[in-house]
Amino acid sequence: MSRLVTAKKRDESTFAGARHTNTGVKDRLERVAKYIPSEILAAYMFFNNIIVIEPDHVWRLAYFSLAFFFCLIMTPLYLGKMAEP
Repeated sequence: MSRLVTAKKRDESTFAGARHTNTGVKDRLERVAKYIPSEILAAYMFFNNIIVIEPDHVWRLAYFSLAFFFCLIMTPLYLGKMAEP
């Protein structure tokens, strides 16, 4: 599965909301999943598991925020570097 998402042509019935099928929902979910690199998700889960080890730590919220913003910044950088045209 490629990480690049291509634009699809839409007809007027799609804009009007007249047609909603399971395949349409599946296609949309697959398009959203392509924007989430599994490597970044794995790093985020790793950071969260390390932070959860010490539940009563004073800086816990700051560590969660740091892990989130690190992954948020790394996602477009990773996609720009690894995307295949």
